[in-house]
Amino acid sequence: MDRVLRNTAATVSVTFYNGSTAVDADGVVTVVAKKSDGTTLLTTNATNDPALGVYTVVIPAQANLNIITLTWTGSFSGTSVSITSEVEIVGGFYFSIAELRNYDSQFQNLARFPTEDLVKARDEVEAEFEDICHRAFVPRFWSESGIETDPDTGMLWTEKPEVIRFTKFTVAGVDRISWYNNGWLYRDKYSPRGVLATNDAIGMFAYDARYYPAAIAAEYEYGMKSVPIPIKQKALKRAKMTLMGQNSTIDERALTMTLPDIGTVNLATPGQRGSETGVPDIDIVLRRYTLDGGAGVY
Repeated sequence: MDRVLRNTAATVSVTFYNGSTAVDADGVVTVVAKKSDGTTLLTTNATNDPALGVYTVVIPAQANLNIITLTWTGSFSGTSVSITSEVEIVGGFYFSIAELRNYDSQFQNLARFPTEDLVKARDEVEAEFEDICHRAFVPRFWSESGIETDPDTGMLWTEKPEVIRFTKFTVAGVDRISWYNNGWLYRDKYSPRGVLATNDAIGMFAYDARYYPAAIAAEYEYGMKSVPIPIKQKALKRAKMTLMGQNSTIDERALTMTLPDIGTVNLATPGQRGSETGVPDIDIVLRRYTLDGGAGVY
């Protein structure tokens, strides 16, 4: 999935294949782009890139975070073929591509390290850190229905932690975003996934909402508003490791090592003794920022 920064237009592309061979369409390739709620963002003809089978389209700058699904349709040897791709509009990145290139002089070699490889490495690191820490370190988008409610405490429990703001909020299909805009829904400072309801918003805890929670749906931004510096520093290091590889004479399956005059020592191995990445200084930072424990070496 391509990631595009909020308020930034971006060109995205797909490649059509016949088996393993890239092929051009008989004629034009149309693109329909839809937002997460199903509304159409754009319908247009894709641009045929000089490279065989490659088609591109420009996604206009978006003010709100979202996940946009694109359907690309063309005729190939008389047969209509459609493929889909997704673009996530995000509120930030852990680091810029320029910062990654400056992190190690080797990355200045554009032939060896093309931009698309650096972007892929960044995406992998962001996904890994968020999976380990159970939180996003930059604003991300989420859409969910069936939000859990607790009528005893007047609390909603969102699937993603640390809600920044709601962009859509409905109860039984009725638009209730005004509840948020009026300040009647706000994040509970003691519960990462908790959202407190006050005033008229308490009405969502009526019988129907309590026993048919699918009636409560929302789109929202979640995560941290900016990436913490320690996370950024370790993300850059991890991206370098992803791009350069981890050359070692030690078998990657090894868990321990016996050294003369020292004896047997434990190796920092992903998935063992609390280590997530196998790199102690990265793991310890991830542990500090994990919402419910887990990462780190012990």
